[in-house]
Amino acid sequence: MDLKKGILSGIAAAVIMYIMSFVFSILYPAYNEWYMTVFADLNMNMMWISTIIFGIFMGIIYSVISKSIPGKGHKKGFNYGVLVWILAGLMWPLMSIGFAPFMISIYDLITGFITYGLAGIVLVAVYNKI
Repeated sequence: MDLKKGILSGIAAAVIMYIMSFVFSILYPAYNEWYMTVFADLNMNMMWISTIIFGIFMGIIYSVISKSIPGKGHKKGFNYGVLVWILAGLMWPLMSIGFAPFMISIYDLITGFITYGLAGIVLVAVYNKI
């Protein structure tokens, strides 16, 4: 386990997750409007901080289990991102089906898969470069 590599690569993954969240909210304005209405008191600074913390955990966990993730290079990163999406990112879209408009939940499902996949690719690329 290389803690420094895990933390730095996790921060890179968090930046990608935050950027993708911003991009996806622009591509589907109703998504952003719904969230801003339902979660009006949401502190955006806390969202950034929680994304960084989550990314750091992703990086640290990757540094521990990297040898057990199948694939090489980008494929390994995508596999790790999908694994994290299954274990952590899939929960919110499934829960939101109960109270959010159906298209919001589906959008969360699809964009989460893409975001976690890209974050995993970036995480592994940065981890291997350090």
